[in-house]
Amino acid sequence: MQPTDEATAVVLAGGGSRRFADGSKALATVDGEPMLERVVRTAASVTDGTPIVAVGSADQREGYADALDTAIRFVVDAGDRAGPLAGLERAVTVADSGWLLVLACDLPLVDPGVLSWLADQRSPEIDAIIPETGGETHPLHAWYRRESLRNELVTNPETQRVRELLDGLAVRPIPAAERPDEFDLARSVRNVNTVAELRRVRQAIDDERADGEAGDLDSARESRPSRE
Repeated sequence: MQPTDEATAVVLAGGGSRRFADGSKALATVDGEPMLERVVRTAASVTDGTPIVAVGSADQREGYADALDTAIRFVVDAGDRAGPLAGLERAVTVADSGWLLVLACDLPLVDPGVLSWLADQRSPEIDAIIPETGGETHPLHAWYRRESLRNELVTNPETQRVRELLDGLAVRPIPAAERPDEFDLARSVRNVNTVAELRRVRQAIDDERADGEAGDLDSARESRPSRE
């Protein structure tokens, strides 16, 4: 899979994990790997720029740095914004690519194939590519034209929610029904906010692995020559 040219990933990791009752959500492990590293590594595989990780403080940056193996750049959230926009406002001033892949840090199942397919939906007249599943949009699993996003942030300094910012952008929503059969969009956008949700994701991965091993075993049996 070729990385998307002129694109930089922005992973938003500045939240306080208020609903996550077991320490830092970004550092919780999924399949033996911190969730933040899983997202950053996947994002890096489909973009050609060095990923940017937006954090809430210098202390948070130090805590995350030890958990990351992928080369990244850190930015600290802008102080006059709240939530994801605080990280985005700082990231658009650091990135120099034409497009940004914006991801939340709590997407442990994010799929590089899905991200590349979404990137292919970009066009000159569009500012954002945002997937939809079950009637819900996913603006933190999306592609944005950097200059358009920067302009909206500059001209709307009071805006504090990503969804409000979208009103000024030319958005192309991508319904799940448009996805190719080989991609599971609902799986890719699945996020983790609580310890219970984390347990379910871990169990889903274990189940998928077990199903794959069972399938491999069945295939091996079918390929054995008959002794009759």
